[in-house]
Amino acid sequence: MKKFSFAVSAVALSTIMWACGDSSSAPSSDPDNGSSDNSFEGFVESFEDLQVCTTKRNGLEILVKEENKTYICQDEKWVLKGASSTETPESSSDGKVDAPNSSSATAFEKACGDLWCGLTDTYGRVNTGYDEDGYDKNEGTSGYWYDFTDNNAPENGDSKIIYPPYIADGYGIFFGPLIETYSGIKFSAEIGSAYEYGYVGLGFNVVSENQEGGDISGWDGVCLTYTATAPFQVELASENTATSTDYGNLVYTAVASDKGVIDIPWSKFKMKAGWGMPGIDVDENAFVKAVAAVKLNFTNSGDYYIQSVGRKGTCNSVYVSSSSVEPSSSSSSQVKGCGDLWCATTDDAGHVITGSDDETAGYWYEFTDEHVGGNSQIKFPSDVEELAGQFFCTTFSLMMEKYDAIKISAELGSAIEKPFAGIGFNIWSEMREGVDISDWEGVCIAYSSTGKFTLDLVAGGEEAIEGSHNFGYEVPKADSLTVINMPWSEFKQYDSGTESSATSSDAVKKTGAILLKFQESSEFSLHTIGRLGTCGS
Repeated sequence: MKKFSFAVSAVALSTIMWACGDSSSAPSSDPDNGSSDNSFEGFVESFEDLQVCTTKRNGLEILVKEENKTYICQDEKWVLKGASSTETPESSSDGKVDAPNSSSATAFEKACGDLWCGLTDTYGRVNTGYDEDGYDKNEGTSGYWYDFTDNNAPENGDSKIIYPPYIADGYGIFFGPLIETYSGIKFSAEIGSAYEYGYVGLGFNVVSENQEGGDISGWDGVCLTYTATAPFQVELASENTATSTDYGNLVYTAVASDKGVIDIPWSKFKMKAGWGMPGIDVDENAFVKAVAAVKLNFTNSGDYYIQSVGRKGTCNSVYVSSSSVEPSSSSSSQVKGCGDLWCATTDDAGHVITGSDDETAGYWYEFTDEHVGGNSQIKFPSDVEELAGQFFCTTFSLMMEKYDAIKISAELGSAIEKPFAGIGFNIWSEMREGVDISDWEGVCIAYSSTGKFTLDLVAGGEEAIEGSHNFGYEVPKADSLTVINMPWSEFKQYDSGTESSATSSDAVKKTGAILLKFQESSEFSLHTIGRLGTCGS
């Protein structure tokens, strides 16, 4: 049985066509195709594209094309050319003034993890605690950032890391200038097709370039601040992985986020799926006493920005609002926060990040009782169905883009005694294998519904959607947007007509799909789904 601890999904969302909502993609870093990373050319597209104003850029003038205005770097602030310091908008701590008339502008706080901070680093080096005497003098070989890809034998892959243009250093030290320019490590991952399990990554050695193991147990865990358009894995590489765990390292999956801050205790790291000696139960407390490297593995094409690394509990949020503009009335009803599995406001593919590496996992679908003689229906907004017929897109992907929600009508028929219809997604693959989702601790959703429904855990391999042996949670109707948390302990098994000793704890160790099933006609809207406690308020 697969132990499923929110592992990384390998679905390449970049294959979704523009009509399915690809407008959220970040600009390419190719200097010949209109990249916004053009500060060294003397212009940027928008104010948000300005790089950090450092002392080294003092006097630099950049044209912001969107405003047709020129800003100049003065005293670690971007100010309008020709304006005095008293006439300049109040600056934020990242060396930028607040974006004019922008209710969504963000700014850096001077708060970072205690091992590495992109705001202050100029060497491209993490302070792991080793080479302590020589760290300030930039001596020793611990902690330097490096990258890796699947291009070497035996993989012979063709995946790429693409960095912003015009970053170079005469001494061959690349990460220092990159971090100084962008206050972090900014790049795009392009996962190729030459190797079946394509990947790229970043990492740093704990003790030295020889990758001997170092004791990092005193960190209690690790924290990270980042932005990412796709999930990725944080990996602890062992000093003696070949002999102790048959090349099995401990990993934790970070979800896609535009304001990611994660705090990962050692207990949350699990053996990398598909690796390790069968039957070996790795003790993470012993494992972290001999860690050779900390790595970030990327198996999804996307845009990434790593800003800070620290010991557990030392990473503060790197984003604060830099605008005094009040939210509009239309946004006041939105849930403040999204679940960590799926969020309609950021999804443009109709896809839940379940963590599976199978390309068929996580996609939303609808179901009805038709296969058992029923005549119930799931109906989508007419404008969405019309567009879905015109473009090579799923109805769900278009619905996310237009409504920032799954918006359906469940119309139950009368052809069978117990009609039903609903929506759902498979966790591991379309084959609906049973996997262990116990460490989610439960699920949460933000929704509104004119009728009650159940959230069902379909047992792995179960073909009958009505699943009399499934465990479920009865969700009440809600006239307005409502958040509900459903711990596994409160899921109950349907009456199957036979005695059963199964418990919800057993069910979540072999779950193949999650379904939202309606047994009365309802108007329904779903905004997010996540692991227990991650859906906001």
